[in-house]
Amino acid sequence: MNRSDPTITPISLNDCLPLRQKVLWPSLTQEACRVPHDEEGFHYGIFCQNTLVGCASLFLLPSHEIQLRKLAILPDYQGKGLGTLLLKYLLDQARHHGGKRLVLDARLSATKFYEKLHFTTGGSPFFKKDVPFIRMKKVL
Repeated sequence: MNRSDPTITPISLNDCLPLRQKVLWPSLTQEACRVPHDEEGFHYGIFCQNTLVGCASLFLLPSHEIQLRKLAILPDYQGKGLGTLLLKYLLDQARHHGGKRLVLDARLSATKFYEKLHFTTGGSPFFKKDVPFIRMKKVL
């Protein structure tokens, strides 16, 4: 990566969908990778050398909560700190939007990633489309 990389900027939902499909739900269509209220979400992308390599979405909830959904980094770019960089940026954005707490449903396989940034788990694991998840949160 050169000095100007990576960069994080707002992107459109349509920019997110191909990444969501490729990384999170390869057996689904792009349309099936939409989530409720996607149109009201704030979508962000992380770029390396002008190529979109990751994305995530934030949603405003009642009581000053912000929900993080569908964090996805292309496999060739995983393990390089880009997910951490994007998540730290999203934490700042959540504060900017008045959030007091960030919540997310993490795949069980990803909990260690979030725990490194001081997210805590709550409740019992549950399944979405045969994938185990757990609710996590972080006070902002």
